[in-house]
Amino acid sequence: MLMISSFVELGCAIPVSGGAQAYLAYSVRGSVAADKADNQFGPLLSYLYTWSAVSSLKPGSTAIISLIFG
Repeated sequence: MLMISSFVELGCAIPVSGGAQAYLAYSVRGSVAADKADNQFGPLLSYLYTWSAVSSLKPGSTAIISLIFG
């Protein structure tokens, strides 16, 4: 329930779509200095988050659930 309210608040405050990846890219891009070289960390960090979520977090949680209920 707490995560839902957090995403609702993020959705009202940040007008982009794309879930956690878009919010992470937007927040890192907004908080870094105005130098163009520093602005590359937002998309890179959001890409690495999505890559790790797809490759390890989602399959790992599915494996744990299948072990519990399987």
